[in-house]
Amino acid sequence: MQKIIIKNFGAIKEAEIDIPKTLVLIGEQASGKSTIAKLIYFFRELRDDFFEFAILSDENSHMNLWQIIVVKFQIFFGPEEQFSDFEVTYFYDIEELNFVKIFLSQEREIVGDFSDYFKNSVSKADFLLAKNGVTILNQFISTSEDSKEIAINKKRRDNFVKAISRDVDKLFNIRYENILFIIAGRNATVQYNDLFEKYLFSYLQ
Repeated sequence: MQKIIIKNFGAIKEAEIDIPKTLVLIGEQASGKSTIAKLIYFFRELRDDFFEFAILSDENSHMNLWQIIVVKFQIFFGPEEQFSDFEVTYFYDIEELNFVKIFLSQEREIVGDFSDYFKNSVSKADFLLAKNGVTILNQFISTSEDSKEIAINKKRRDNFVKAISRDVDKLFNIRYENILFIIAGRNATVQYNDLFEKYLFSYLQ
């Protein structure tokens, strides 16, 4: 089970929400529904950012990833100046205490941390072996002039990439890939009630 804990972010003073496959947010206008949905989307999308960074970066990627996360956070939600002190923690796995936390520091900077589980998973030998394999094979591919050798090394590299992808999926607890957000305003659900129910229940099955 995944969970998000939000403190003093936008219109949300405090919220703790479990993230099942289907999540329905109901509330008054400007009560923070869209903010919650956007935060969930942001943290789940970090899986793709981390995967790409793990393939392309040097060692200690879990230390340097924060630059990418902060820039993306600012694109999603705006610069530090507009925030009060806030803290948002997203648990990718509650049982394993695997989380990413983002908050505003006393210096008014967006900072955060990975859980120990996250750091230890990234440092595991099998993950680093696959990552190094991709780097080495890319070098072979770029310097080789033998088309057969290039094809073989590309296949080997793809296998390493798939291994990394599986490890990243496990790290981010990706049990289902599709995310469907339905912005259900009053007019949409009243005027198109039958159509809304049709698509909603077909997705839930």
